[in-house]
Amino acid sequence: MTKVQPNILFIMADDHAANAISAYGSKINTTPNIDRIGNEGIRLDHCYVTNSICTPSRVAILTGTYNHVNRVTTLKTHLDNRLPNVAKHLQVGGYQTAMIGKWHLGEGHNHQPTGFDFWSVLPGQGDYFDPEMIEMGECATESGYITDIITEKIDFFYNDPPDSIAQKLVCVNLSDLSAMGSVPVAYTLNLSLNSKINITWLKIFTNKLFKEFILDNDQKLK
Repeated sequence: MTKVQPNILFIMADDHAANAISAYGSKINTTPNIDRIGNEGIRLDHCYVTNSICTPSRVAILTGTYNHVNRVTTLKTHLDNRLPNVAKHLQVGGYQTAMIGKWHLGEGHNHQPTGFDFWSVLPGQGDYFDPEMIEMGECATESGYITDIITEKIDFFYNDPPDSIAQKLVCVNLSDLSAMGSVPVAYTLNLSLNSKINITWLKIFTNKLFKEFILDNDQKLK
């Protein structure tokens, strides 16, 4: 019997500290949508970062290397996109891959996403409303709120892919501009339930304190 590999949805959001998430016993607020991801997946109680700065941290995760190796050491250092990364390795294993949302690792031929069959990213930190996005090397202004736009692009890649048989890796990077509390998590989790996709949930919590917005639309996930 052929073993079916799981689809992977990797969500990385800035400004999520463990002491602000109720799944980790927060006394500051409640985060029901984030808690649900932990309850239905795996909650990491001893997880440490090699570099807590935004850009170097994400490059370390993407490439699996320390920053003195990948040479991305500051917010202004750009990624050399010739480096191996997790998406390139999964492509070899038969996965279709996508990068959607914040990139902030440099723009142009030498720094844009590589190893992804589809990518659509924000230049710089991006904007809340009607953002400019760079999709497969082409710039265009998208209409709407950035969280909704990102979610629609995830939905398109999962449900209308070039090859519906191949397993999927989707990396979703949500910046501190767009990832305000449970908004993107709520929509994305609701998407996965509607699409009936077997998803391995990976949630990265960065080392910054934030105040989460509590949403009425949490009922959508029940």
